[in-house]
Amino acid sequence: MKFNKMIMIAFAAGTLAMGSTGLACDTCGCKAKKASPAKEAPAKTAEPMKATIGKKAPDFELVDLDGKKHKLSSYAGKIVVLEWYNPDCPYSGKESGQSVHKRGTVKRTHDAVAKSDTEVVYLLVNSTSNAPKDAVVKRSKESQKQWKLKSPILIDYGGEVGQMYGARTTPHMYVINGDGVLIYQGAYTDSRRGGEEETNYVLGAVMSANKGESCEPASTRPWGCGVKYPR
Repeated sequence: MKFNKMIMIAFAAGTLAMGSTGLACDTCGCKAKKASPAKEAPAKTAEPMKATIGKKAPDFELVDLDGKKHKLSSYAGKIVVLEWYNPDCPYSGKESGQSVHKRGTVKRTHDAVAKSDTEVVYLLVNSTSNAPKDAVVKRSKESQKQWKLKSPILIDYGGEVGQMYGARTTPHMYVINGDGVLIYQGAYTDSRRGGEEETNYVLGAVMSANKGESCEPASTRPWGCGVKYPR
């Protein structure tokens, strides 16, 4: 009797043990607990491309002052120059002896490129976002008329493209070769004050791209006014 009682106690203990572990048991009728499905790791969002010397320049699409869309990849096979621009910066579009437009740096670049028979797409990008968009567009149109600019001014309101390229100043210059590779970024010239004797880094990069040669220097420290990104 004692032996049978011990068997019953042992059997009951075993049943409890199996039930507590969630194992199925035909004899006791307990049900296995379903394992919780493994939680899927959240999908990683792709990080935005960053402009890097020697690599493909990040593609973008912006609208100019006339409402025309400009997509970088649509200029494949051509050398592209990007000039970060601000009509209120004394080194950029403002009426000032230090402005690259007033002092003739931009014109000399265009003239030299024209003489070399090099096909270049020259685009100005305005990432100014510390004022209402309408005001930014209005000032851009005024400066375009003042300087008789033939190059399109692209509006990057919000600064997405400027931040993707790491544009810090106006002007901050970028040269992209016919293969779409960024070969130069930095200052327009070696002098923020200008002068006919200044070394034109942008022109040097364009000529290197035209010859299929590497660009030296490929990167310099840009000078000018800070780009006015959103606060």
